[in-house]
Amino acid sequence: PPWFITWLMPIDATRPQLEKVYRAVARNAPRARILVLGYPGLFPATKAEQACTGLSRFRGEQTMLRRLGDRLNSTTAAAVRTVARSGVRIQYVPVSGRFTGHEVCGREGPWLNGLVTSGTGLGLDAASFHPNLEGQRAGYSAVVNAALAGGR
Repeated sequence: PPWFITWLMPIDATRPQLEKVYRAVARNAPRARILVLGYPGLFPATKAEQACTGLSRFRGEQTMLRRLGDRLNSTTAAAVRTVARSGVRIQYVPVSGRFTGHEVCGREGPWLNGLVTSGTGLGLDAASFHPNLEGQRAGYSAVVNAALAGGR
């Protein structure tokens, strides 16, 4: 198959496993309200932002990686919808819109770490491509609080 199909198949294959996990959470916490948070876009949309030094290792691949992230979010949201139809109190909460402009090298200031190196293991720190403090506060916390206030 074309190269992009080989990337999409593993993402699509996660859906049944996600549904199984969400049902298990609901079974073990039957009165819980479950929020499933999406992933932010890691890479900015514009070529100018993508050309920053912090993303030089990913030149030419950022648009594809953005699409794969969108596909993962779509797959996750579909799994949540399927489980919700069975009566589980579960909600998918997208975050990508909230992080727009705040990607690594984003024009409004990054809420995500870029590649963080360390002196151990493979030289990569676990903080790589994860939200920084501002991303946790203004990104994830904001969407969780809004979802909880919405009462769905």
